[in-house]
Amino acid sequence: MSNYRFPDYQVAGEADTTVYLLHGAYGSKDYFRAEIETLVRAGYRVVAWDAPGYGISPLPAGGLSIEGLAEAAARLIDRTGSATNIVLGHSMGGIVAPLVTLLRPERVHGLVISATVASFSQKSEEDKRSSWRNGSSRSSKENRSAKLPAR
Repeated sequence: MSNYRFPDYQVAGEADTTVYLLHGAYGSKDYFRAEIETLVRAGYRVVAWDAPGYGISPLPAGGLSIEGLAEAAARLIDRTGSATNIVLGHSMGGIVAPLVTLLRPERVHGLVISATVASFSQKSEEDKRSSWRNGSSRSSKENRSAKLPAR
């Protein structure tokens, strides 16, 4: 892990509950600017990232994959997590988020999926690769959700 380069991310607010914001394809942490402000005002700590290969985060040496994005998000939670961690995935981020909960079940206490379509997980591997290249990747194998704790 000594050679591992974390994706770019920002931390806002101070609280025991951290909300991780995973953006969609062709997005960046800037997509969540208004949500970050709202969540911090509501008393949450927020971590928003530029997923590997997006925004100012470098493209991973091995290329992009949903699994690789999930591993990067799990490592980010290991590095920046708090007592309670909630992962919110929007669009492509909603494909990544359930995998993050599977990789770190002891660290992720809530999962929110936004604007994500499950049909991507039912495509053939070739269709998935083609969709990924054409920018229409979407999926969610799990449909778990959690409300943010009231403040």
